[in-house]
Amino acid sequence: MANNPNWVNNFSDFMPMGLGGLAAAMGLTFIAFEGYEVIVQSGEEVKNPKRNIPRAIFISLTLVVIMYCLVAFVCIGAIFPDGVPAWQFIGLNGDLGISKAAELFMPYGYFVVLIGGIVSTLAALNATTFSSARVAFAMGRHYNLPHKLSEIHPKFKTPFMAVMLSTLIMAIMAYALPLEAIAQASAVIFLLLFTQVNASVIKIRRMYGNTLDYGFKTPFFPIIPVTGIVLMMGLALYLLVTAPFSWLITVLWALVGFVVYRLLTFTKEIANYCPIVTTEGNLSRKDFRILIPYTADDPDRLIKYAIRIAREKDAEINIVRTITIPHQTPLSAGVAFVDSARNAFEPLRDLLNKENVVYHFLLRVSHDTTEAILSTIAEQKINLLIGDYEYIRANNKLQNLITCDYLAIRARRDDALLAVEREEFYEMQQSLGIKKNMVILYDDGDNSDEILQVTNYFANSGNFNLIVVALNRNTKMINEEKGAEFNNTTGRKEYTSDYLARKEYFKKAGVDFNEIYVSEGIEKDAMQFGKLLLKSVLVYNPDLIITESSLGKYSLLSKSKFANLLIYQVRCPVIIVKDVAFPLIHFSMRIVKQITGRLNPLYLTKLTRGGHNTK
Repeated sequence: MANNPNWVNNFSDFMPMGLGGLAAAMGLTFIAFEGYEVIVQSGEEVKNPKRNIPRAIFISLTLVVIMYCLVAFVCIGAIFPDGVPAWQFIGLNGDLGISKAAELFMPYGYFVVLIGGIVSTLAALNATTFSSARVAFAMGRHYNLPHKLSEIHPKFKTPFMAVMLSTLIMAIMAYALPLEAIAQASAVIFLLLFTQVNASVIKIRRMYGNTLDYGFKTPFFPIIPVTGIVLMMGLALYLLVTAPFSWLITVLWALVGFVVYRLLTFTKEIANYCPIVTTEGNLSRKDFRILIPYTADDPDRLIKYAIRIAREKDAEINIVRTITIPHQTPLSAGVAFVDSARNAFEPLRDLLNKENVVYHFLLRVSHDTTEAILSTIAEQKINLLIGDYEYIRANNKLQNLITCDYLAIRARRDDALLAVEREEFYEMQQSLGIKKNMVILYDDGDNSDEILQVTNYFANSGNFNLIVVALNRNTKMINEEKGAEFNNTTGRKEYTSDYLARKEYFKKAGVDFNEIYVSEGIEKDAMQFGKLLLKSVLVYNPDLIITESSLGKYSLLSKSKFANLLIYQVRCPVIIVKDVAFPLIHFSMRIVKQITGRLNPLYLTKLTRGGHNTK
């Protein structure tokens, strides 16, 4: 650069193609940074991995990024091509641009850079083969891929089957597809992969908190993983626009993996970790399927709720019991407990036969009860899990990994409210005009559709007075209703047309609709906010409470003072409704509804059918 007195001018137009050109380059060069992930995949073959893996990542990342930047900096600054800017000269020469630039200012510069690139490429190929083979080996060992891939060579002690398969796949793709398409598809796949890695960082920290001994903890949590998710997805979507063929390859590759998993390894994976040792029940199956984890101390406590929903949805009830075996003991030891566990189903079998409900009993053996439940949900295609509130609240793993909607119910042993129905009992109630109070705590959140659906399950019996208690943060309405004392508050959100339509519907149907006006100051104080909600509910002397899983920014499924105050101060059953969906699904659906201005009437048409004769 000292031989080019005007080298500064080469950087005068620093981003000649704008942010779009920068984003396109980032999308294509992202694969150059994939090698740092390979370090993690060698964890089983590294001494003291908790210390050495983070150290290796940061040392190699620092050295390579500095070298990349210095080479690019010198190649742009040292040249003075005739007639075109330095960046354009490098760009016009494409893949050989840096080599051509080095040729202008260094003897044999073209060959030095070219040889360096070849060596780097071969090292990357070796690392990629190592990485893909180790991933396939680990997945084969855990039955996520065919178990044959976990086979170790007797002499070299390497996963030779996984290595050969990875090499074969790479060779076929390199021969059959154009190089640029492979690079773009690889970039998309890695962007999506690292998006999931960042999401997993958040999931793991939420699930385990400080109970794990982390080798390295991401600083500034959750800012860094959230930023990573946004940037990775932004680049991936940008490649969708600029290189749609790369996304086609990515989607096809993901479909191949999904088909292999579902058809070849899914059942073997479950059979290896939590096999079913016995099943009982009806031969027929229903489209809507409910799952109840068996609790030995009070097995019929939640079955009453399941029967109520099964009648409304024409659903089947699945009950899973897990024989838990210590990790150091083989699962085959659980066979000794099969007979006693099967006999424990007798009371439930008699009850379900009497109520003429389709049911299935599943007895599994596993080292982890939560894994058995999650496997049952996936294997049996469960739509709704009904579980004990205490168990779900204490189980972060289940809350974070569950893939179906669920109800966390705090039931009472002396609860006669949802006792198995008797026609004469209801006739007597109706003749005397006796009705119980069902209070719905409604926050117009992500579970707003589901809470109305669950309400519909229990309201159709006709024996309830329905009372909706809705949180209202509309500043204008607060000022009009409450006067000057609320003038300094700022509303958190304006309610959607969806909410307003539901409010109008409730009123027309004869439902007692009440709004709690919540100021920003009250909502920030968890105890004050909880006391306000508790007071608003208890005033109606509830016999059953149905609530969303989150009220404001507070979750009822967490171990918090807010949840304790609201759940344990009432003397009636409480049903907490949680809808499980992929990230951004609720947000996207809400945006679509606001754009179209339409209300989905699915859960409103029958909500008060029994209690208020509303069609």
